[in-house]
Amino acid sequence: MPSVAEANRWRAPQRLGGPPAGAALFAGGSSLSVAAWINPDQSIDVAEGVGPRFGPVRQVRPSGNMINPPLVGLAALAVSPRGDAVLVWVFRDSPGGPPEYSVRSGLSGQWSPPAALDNRGEALASLTAAIDSTGTVTFAWDGNGGTTSPTGAPIVNALRTQVRLPDGSFLPVQTISQDAPSNQGTPPSLPRGYSAPRLSVAPSGAAVVAWDRPAAGGRREVLFAQRAPGATSFGPRRAVPVLARAGPDAGGRALALRLQSGVDNAGGAQLAWLSRSGGRAILLAQQVSPDGQLARLRRISPPGAADPQLAVNARGDSALAWRFYPTRPARVRVAMAARGHSFGRPVTVSGAGAARSTLTPRLAVDPAGATLVAWTDFRQGRRGNKLFAKSSRLWWSLGVRGRRFTPPARLPSVGFATLDGIAMGPKGHAVAVWAQSAEVGADVMGAVFR
Repeated sequence: MPSVAEANRWRAPQRLGGPPAGAALFAGGSSLSVAAWINPDQSIDVAEGVGPRFGPVRQVRPSGNMINPPLVGLAALAVSPRGDAVLVWVFRDSPGGPPEYSVRSGLSGQWSPPAALDNRGEALASLTAAIDSTGTVTFAWDGNGGTTSPTGAPIVNALRTQVRLPDGSFLPVQTISQDAPSNQGTPPSLPRGYSAPRLSVAPSGAAVVAWDRPAAGGRREVLFAQRAPGATSFGPRRAVPVLARAGPDAGGRALALRLQSGVDNAGGAQLAWLSRSGGRAILLAQQVSPDGQLARLRRISPPGAADPQLAVNARGDSALAWRFYPTRPARVRVAMAARGHSFGRPVTVSGAGAARSTLTPRLAVDPAGATLVAWTDFRQGRRGNKLFAKSSRLWWSLGVRGRRFTPPARLPSVGFATLDGIAMGPKGHAVAVWAQSAEVGADVMGAVFR
């Protein structure tokens, strides 16, 4: 790990492509980093980074009529330590149509042709995927059971998973949870049904999937299911015994829990989410042992938390980052936990500066437990009585247990930039990907830290 004095060693950024039709997805393992984005013609560009630079961009063309292509949305991108990867996309103008995926082999370096995921005609509210060190892919989705009411609301909420083995064969779909929505009569401002599943898979194949659902009194119940290392199916769903306070607030707005999950090689899991307290949100964390035992629920942040991000490495070191609003602008705060231990005291890593808005921080933990956090700050301008985003800057800070985080330093972006993601590998290797624009268009950029 570089010393603090050596910390600002980002290589010159590399233009990967663009202009993208939306935000890029980015994921990194110990030996491979992958960025993917949609082009205006609805094709998908993929850039792979190995070592100090990204290689040539490859194109993935989803099925469909290329003269009048379907609208594509990227759903998930994941990378394994061996260099395997999976990319999943959906067709936004056909919610009941089958999503598609492509898998990269870490042995050959080749991406498989696009293939359809059999969703049995079920409209998917959300879809995600992860991959382990053997190349086994796990998909998880929140569906409607193929049924809707006359008003279009789901009659059934279903949380399902499916495993694709390295030889390309699929195991049967596993239904982990299925319910009739309990709050069909609530005001439209309240969230309905299941939240998007949060799936995490460790290199060993251990996994956790977490989601939340409506409970009495405008609260939400956090649920999860675990999978042991080497297993191919999840155990029964479990519930965190303390319900989250979701709202509504005085303005009628419900709180989204922003549930996060992570898992280590032994199958131990971390969960984190927001809960309302006095009109603002606090951040809570729940540690789960490999055999499903729940530790004491921890309150990580006082009221004013937003947009948490959780990262867990293979040995079980964890980090949480979130935006904190004691005053405006928001500050970025981070808490770290060694394997088997509770989160320590949060530290503020962002400076005061001149920012007026801070976007969701990005977070990564390397195999030794070092934590990299990065974020986007916006500066505002005014035209008449209207505010607009005038410029932006990308910042980062590096922390190691027992030492302070480095002072905030700028990533080498120019113009108007928005951070898409960061990843860390062994020996302090890190990669960041962002979109930046000047007068016209936008570029997808990547930079490597060593």
